[in-house]
Amino acid sequence: MDQLLNIGVDMPLRQTAEPTIKIFLPLLEKHRTLIAAVPKKTLKYGETERHCLDVYYPPTPALPGSKTPILFWFYGGGFITGSRNLPPPADLLYSCVGAFFAQRGFITIIPDYRLAPEFQYPKPVEDVLGAIEWVVSHPTNIVSETTPNPDTDTLILAGHSAGASIAATIIVHPTLLPPDSELRKKIKCVFLMSGPYQYLTGIGETDRFTAYWGSEERARDQSALSLLFSSLDKLPKEKLPKICIVEGEREPLWFGRVRVDFRRLLEWHLGEGVPMFLASGHNHISLTCSMSTGEGEEWGVQVVEWIWGVLRGQGISEVTPGADPMEDVKESEAYECPNCHKRRTRSFTIEFGSISVSARTFIRCVGCGHKWTQD
Repeated sequence: MDQLLNIGVDMPLRQTAEPTIKIFLPLLEKHRTLIAAVPKKTLKYGETERHCLDVYYPPTPALPGSKTPILFWFYGGGFITGSRNLPPPADLLYSCVGAFFAQRGFITIIPDYRLAPEFQYPKPVEDVLGAIEWVVSHPTNIVSETTPNPDTDTLILAGHSAGASIAATIIVHPTLLPPDSELRKKIKCVFLMSGPYQYLTGIGETDRFTAYWGSEERARDQSALSLLFSSLDKLPKEKLPKICIVEGEREPLWFGRVRVDFRRLLEWHLGEGVPMFLASGHNHISLTCSMSTGEGEEWGVQVVEWIWGVLRGQGISEVTPGADPMEDVKESEAYECPNCHKRRTRSFTIEFGSISVSARTFIRCVGCGHKWTQD
């Protein structure tokens, strides 16, 4: 982990990937036997070679009569690269993720999806959603000796980088996953890792955004942040799963900027804190490389604890302390609450820069919880 300090924080992601992976390859190789020992099966959920998924099973048999929750994990790659199985010597990179969560009691599924620029938004999102729907409608296909009862009513979604954007899009999009759909009810929680939830210019990665969305205008209008804003009236908080955010301590600064806006808007809408786990010492790439190596896995252990807490029905404050909404925003007397007429509010402004809305200020009363917006 200490070697990561030699890799610049604000280097373009495509320049940090190779040196980061080189650091972790020996650690992954050291644990190859442990990772490979996790039962794994490959299935096809659609028509093309990109419509395949790998299923990782808990090595320990489930208790008699119990059901095993299903965790879907979506890899990143800037929307234009990525595969659930990479060639040697990096062939353990995503198997290590599947093995990590399978060893902790989840049937873990990693699907491929079609890539930009050949397949632009929303095709990759539709692919991933198709994988989820296929698994739910074919439970017998994912039965194993250790998991005779897959729990298709208890789904967890997770994604890293571009995969986090895809996962976020699924839960905030009002038509791809309608508010009252049965599938939405089955998704109990989501954890998002270092996702590009908003389009920003001048960050050195804009070509990937335009490759995926087709244009800057579409990238602004169809980002997870903009979709969340446009869905506020259509998706009451009861229709959203529990959400937490993971981020590396050494991420490029722009990831922090988009995460702050996305998390604040979620908390403003939900009226409760969205837990965030800061992975100490990690950069953007190392978050996934470290899984199943025994080094730098603390964030994963914390997230697993959070997931099980959610599934067991614990309150958010029991799972993660300090979970008040918008706690990173200072109180002020700038606005008077139209409901209780007190001047104790927290507010923030988001620059959307889209065709439909350029900017909006979001205000929440600390006293009564009433919330409103202002142009």
